[in-house]
Amino acid sequence: MPGNIGYLPFNVFVEFIKEAKPIIASALGFLANSSAIIIDLRENTGGEPDMGSQMESYFFKEKTLTNVIINTSKKDTTYYYADPAKTEGLTLSMPMYILTSKKTFSGGEAFSYNMQQAKRATVVGEITGGGAHPTKPFSVGQGFVVEIPFAYSINPFSKTDWEGTGVIPDVKVEAANALIKAQELIFRERQANAQTEKEKQSMKFLINGLYVNQDLGSLPLDQFDKFIGTYGPLEIYREGDKLFCNILGNISELAHISNNLFVLDGNAQIEFIKDEKGNYPKALLFVRNGGIFEEVRK
Repeated sequence: MPGNIGYLPFNVFVEFIKEAKPIIASALGFLANSSAIIIDLRENTGGEPDMGSQMESYFFKEKTLTNVIINTSKKDTTYYYADPAKTEGLTLSMPMYILTSKKTFSGGEAFSYNMQQAKRATVVGEITGGGAHPTKPFSVGQGFVVEIPFAYSINPFSKTDWEGTGVIPDVKVEAANALIKAQELIFRERQANAQTEKEKQSMKFLINGLYVNQDLGSLPLDQFDKFIGTYGPLEIYREGDKLFCNILGNISELAHISNNLFVLDGNAQIEFIKDEKGNYPKALLFVRNGGIFEEVRK
């Protein structure tokens, strides 16, 4: 993804760890050089705790207890560790973001909660379904069967679980907006830690690009007409309800970001600068690497 962000949707924690392990290792190995990683669990409805533990193991440098499941029917306790010894040397240490929705449930919640409570990930999205206590059917006679919990989880960090409450995201947004929000959080963190103004501007460029609204009809056409003109080598013109730029014979449609700021193409954004008289005598051209160029209107 833009900004060297790794993205991995994970919809179920299957029980076949041996068979799935090479595939998971291949996917995470491909993302190992990312600057940050987003794990998308918005469609994850659960699965096997052992597979969740296997996934967690790729993100810890040391063996770490992440969950305890107490089976009251068998009077048995199972301890789940994120253990780098299970990953054949593949460890990912970059910042991690987990996306959740109302549909995220059971094993998907366990992974989100465990990583969040261990301070290893930031959870972004909606409060999850709230299923931390496994159930199984019990007959109550006359053909009736009820699902009754037979076990519960205890997180070693919070000393509780997410039963009934769901996993509470660190950043709450609608599930549909969670991916964009996670990217924004990553870019803003980098922007805050940037050492130069050019680095900061480069992050601002990426943030702006997340919120492109390609419906240029959201601005009045008479506003478009105020932008029309030639700015250095850039010729801005309107056709119908759309703005275009012709630069040395290369034509691109402008996509609106906000106010007077537009995407020019994948590597540049343009902002029309308004003076005290309400005119637009110049434009600023922002490029992906953080450079800024001023073009005066002819």
